[in-house]
Amino acid sequence: MFALRFMGCLLSALLLAVSACAQRVEGPYGIIGGRVADGFFYVVPVMGGVVLVDTGEEPNGASLRSAIAGRAVLAILVTHAHHDHYASASTFGDVPCYVGPADIDRMRGLTQHQGAAQREYRAQNGGRDRLPPLPVRLIPAPGGTRVTLGGADFEAIALPGHTPGSTAWRMGDVLFGGDAAMNSSTGISPIDDRFSDDPAAARAALGRLDSVPFVWLADGHVGIRRVR
Repeated sequence: MFALRFMGCLLSALLLAVSACAQRVEGPYGIIGGRVADGFFYVVPVMGGVVLVDTGEEPNGASLRSAIAGRAVLAILVTHAHHDHYASASTFGDVPCYVGPADIDRMRGLTQHQGAAQREYRAQNGGRDRLPPLPVRLIPAPGGTRVTLGGADFEAIALPGHTPGSTAWRMGDVLFGGDAAMNSSTGISPIDDRFSDDPAAARAALGRLDSVPFVWLADGHVGIRRVR
């Protein structure tokens, strides 16, 4: 009986381990992506620590902290103001958190998301959007902003439409597209129209990437792929 119970526990542990491994992706330059619920965060190693691109929505950021592995977090780059992409940011205290300026009022609850899915959610939840705690130190990052962190240069590329402040972040030949620039079977596209404030604007914004030099796309829900 004991042997059967032990084998059952061992099998359960192995299945959990496989499941956990399936939630992790690896990209160039030591980049690690992790899936929390349905969305990805990315841990980018730089000199003296790491930079985070989005944080997922775990209340305590446990999966993200595991991927960070004790390294210092120098900054958080937010791709847009949907809760599943920044909900854990506040757990990192006074770490600078860069975000497209037009999304800051969304994060503060002063304006509301307009996608069909978000409107449906509000209708069922007292008229409120999902508003995680605000990051402690919000820094507006308009398109064209360049931030040097741990010797690595990051460029903000405004891609409005999914949300007003949707921003892709480029580090060398890697583009972190959030939900505004995603890997798809037909190339690069925004996420499904139901989740975007202005689907037509989101599609038009992708034209801004035509002159942007990148090879890898790390997006908000599919993972990392070489696209060029």
